[in-house]
Amino acid sequence: MNIEPSSEIRPFTVQGIKLNIPAPFAAGHTCTEGEASSLNQTLVENVRNNLAADIGESIKKGESLDVQQKMVDEYVGEYEFGVRRGGLRETDPVEAAAREIALEFAKRAVRKSGKSLKDYGMDQLRTDAEAALNDPTLGAKIRAKAEGVAKARAEALDL
Repeated sequence: MNIEPSSEIRPFTVQGIKLNIPAPFAAGHTCTEGEASSLNQTLVENVRNNLAADIGESIKKGESLDVQQKMVDEYVGEYEFGVRRGGLRETDPVEAAAREIALEFAKRAVRKSGKSLKDYGMDQLRTDAEAALNDPTLGAKIRAKAEGVAKARAEALDL
């Protein structure tokens, strides 16, 4: 690999020790064939990982391959490398529970309106869930319930 002397240097940890590594890739970098292949593979892996639950849910509902392909197309259309999106794994147990509750809240609202979840789309559901979490009153209520859920989950693991 050709590393330019002006490349940014970033710290990373291996076996508990901090070392430095060059970050040779920057906006405008022309990719080699190998780099392009690696980026394409990373895209596939990220899309697979990030849509696995939604695709699985779609399969359980008996939805068509066209519905699942649309999910992929929409996701890829908005995908940006290195940008975390709503719906991804949350490590804070309270926030993870809050996101689950907000998503279910959004789904319930769609059902109550008489619309179909599959026609509404997962991206719009996530947007609605995020809006619910960002609403000062509703978000606080959701997070309060999420604290109870997270506590119950933690206690259940202490069997």
